[in-house]
Amino acid sequence: MHRTHKSKHSKMANMAFGSSKRHCPLSLSQLLMSGPLSRVVSKVDHLALTDPQRTFLTEPQGGGPALLTVAVQAGRQDVVDYLLTVDVVQAAVQDRKSPVAQALWHAVDQGRRRMVETLLQHGATPDVAGVAPSPLILAVNRHRTRIVELLLRAGADPTHRVGRLTPSAYEVARASSNEKARRLMVTVSAPVYRATFLRCAAAQGELSQLHEMLHYDCCLIDFPDPRGRTALMEAVRARRRASVTTLIEYGADVNTTDTRGWTALHWAMKVRDARVAAELIVAGADVDARTLDGRTPLIVGAQAGAADGAQLLLESQADARPTYKGRTARRIASRTDGATAAVIPRLDVFRHASAPPAAALGDEDWNGRVPVFA
Repeated sequence: MHRTHKSKHSKMANMAFGSSKRHCPLSLSQLLMSGPLSRVVSKVDHLALTDPQRTFLTEPQGGGPALLTVAVQAGRQDVVDYLLTVDVVQAAVQDRKSPVAQALWHAVDQGRRRMVETLLQHGATPDVAGVAPSPLILAVNRHRTRIVELLLRAGADPTHRVGRLTPSAYEVARASSNEKARRLMVTVSAPVYRATFLRCAAAQGELSQLHEMLHYDCCLIDFPDPRGRTALMEAVRARRRASVTTLIEYGADVNTTDTRGWTALHWAMKVRDARVAAELIVAGADVDARTLDGRTPLIVGAQAGAADGAQLLLESQADARPTYKGRTARRIASRTDGATAAVIPRLDVFRHASAPPAAALGDEDWNGRVPVFA
């Protein structure tokens, strides 16, 4: 009996310390799942003798996930905290393409809010590459509002698409009627993303959302996209008159230019919307603003065949003399739209009180120097 008891005790000891010839020592992955933290640290230090850079902590184990992911899946907060103190792990978790970064996805998947917060505090990127859906979409689908907020505050992109045909997190929130997540996206996410939502709401004529975002943060009203277009420009381009009115009421700058020098008034003439153009002019739009290539709103209107808009501009003291590629607005209009060409000489009013009326000048030069309609 005594020998049997000793034999069992010896086997248990051998299994614990890995010295039995019949039993393999516990791997690091196994220790991460169930072993005490002290043994995990000892195992890491032992393996570091042959790998001083400790790259084994960032490489997938036996075709499986990286060790940090194993600890997350096992719910080992103590092990996660320890691994994140190792420099090589901390650097890997900040690389969105690293297998280690996928630990955040698994933490979100299992709803481990504290682990998500810990990973984000150590620089984990919220937009992990190589996984679908993204951590933010995953949190939205699971209605984990507090995790959604953590990801957004860490800089998660609610407009990001994993593929061209996949929806963004914002679209998922709207489709699933997850109003809490949607509201967080338009109020908590980074300014660049909130400005994107503002431009989209303006272009789509979603007035309730437009009012909500402007009421929360009106400073983003003139925040441009990479092409320099503001929410007002997008509303004008989409012919959303109610959105234009709302944005002007909230103080949108009507003379802001995009990367090509176009103002909202240029776009109003481009889409031939005289009513919007009139509202912009009343709000102080420059009727003679020039694009980088020298086009005024009148010239753009002449190119687009916007007769009503051209008439409005001329009644608002727009100058018909500027040229584009050697042609005035009237000559450009004569090649595109006869009605617009007929409007320009009939209603042109010069800013100089000494200038003779347009009807009297016809196609002649003013004072023999400045071509009026040539």
